[in-house]
Amino acid sequence: MTNSTPLLKARTPQTSNTPIMDHARWMFIKIIGFYSKY
Repeated sequence: MTNSTPLLKARTPQTSNTPIMDHARWMFIKIIGFYSKY
């Protein structure tokens, strides 16, 4: 899971747009939830 943190930082723009950050956070939570199932 440590590998996804730099990738998330690289994908998010430096302008710190709230919708994009919200979407990235939602995707991150969804991925964690998916992996915690298995």
